[in-house]
Amino acid sequence: MPTLTRRFLFSSLSACITVGLATPAFAASTSIALSQESGRPGDSITVVGKGFPIKTKGSVSIGTTTIGSMKTGRKGGFQTTVKIPPDSAGSVKIISKVAGKQATRWFKVITTTTTTVPSPSTNWWKPTPGLTWQWQLSGPPIDTAVVADIYNVDLFEVGPATVSTLHNQGRKVICYMSAGSYEDWRSDAADFPAGVLGKSNGWPGERWLDIRALDVLMPIMEARFDLCKSKGFDGVEVDNVDGYTNRTGFLLTNTDQLTYNRRLAKAAHDRGLAIALKNDLEQIPELVGDFDLAINEECAAYNECDALKPFIAANKAVLHAEYDVDTTKFCPISAALKLSSIRKNLDLDAWRQTCP
Repeated sequence: MPTLTRRFLFSSLSACITVGLATPAFAASTSIALSQESGRPGDSITVVGKGFPIKTKGSVSIGTTTIGSMKTGRKGGFQTTVKIPPDSAGSVKIISKVAGKQATRWFKVITTTTTTVPSPSTNWWKPTPGLTWQWQLSGPPIDTAVVADIYNVDLFEVGPATVSTLHNQGRKVICYMSAGSYEDWRSDAADFPAGVLGKSNGWPGERWLDIRALDVLMPIMEARFDLCKSKGFDGVEVDNVDGYTNRTGFLLTNTDQLTYNRRLAKAAHDRGLAIALKNDLEQIPELVGDFDLAINEECAAYNECDALKPFIAANKAVLHAEYDVDTTKFCPISAALKLSSIRKNLDLDAWRQTCP
């Protein structure tokens, strides 16, 4: 819902001294590292582990499927090469198990049905100021009779048939997803490890994400972008991308947020999707070149609409919504700034009011 307002370096394992114990002193802290974080089915990758019981046989698996075996050395470490099974797809979890101890890493499987390989093309939709829009996240069904140039609807709940209907009516369609928070009802909720889940963001079932964990989060977000593309959407709205200004439970910095947001923008563009920057007003000057449009909530209510000027100056659309301010008060501001403004109910059902 709307905002309320590690990278692995492949290195050898460090030496440690055992003193007659069954396992090394650091065995409570098991970990594995991969020679690469993504690849295609059939690729060989090297798995390096440490902190396991010494001189003990173990296995490497994807889920419940064993893909390799190994034996730890006298310091509790191992190195083995395994192949990604040919039927693997999406984000998979590599699991190393030795005598009851285990460690995991995420691996992004690139298949021929996705467009995860960056393209030099810049041929994605680039919305300009003055377009009208409809924002409906409650439902389905989606009211496709609303007259608007752009529809913004939920990625998971809206199917390709609705997107096709809207396209046949001459609309562009944006898929909504939260990129900065975990939502416990989503179909991919189990893909988020507990270690990246922070405090509640104020909405039931939602928790902030540790956006510094790029090796964990980006494969999940890329899989979502793939879903968005496969359903025929033209662009994506990434919500909750201003965690560094909130109490997330993590020590997020301005740089952390810029890095994450830019990774999201690149991933969207690699798939030919436009991407909207949601709120995050403070970073607009740094991010306006990376994003294709902005989506804002309540800039009039908080006297913040001027912060959106860089998008308009770059000939990029700003889709703006107010919840409590009357149209007679915010529409003159919107007209002066060339914002595409509507008034909506907080639950974002089909109802809306437009500016005259």
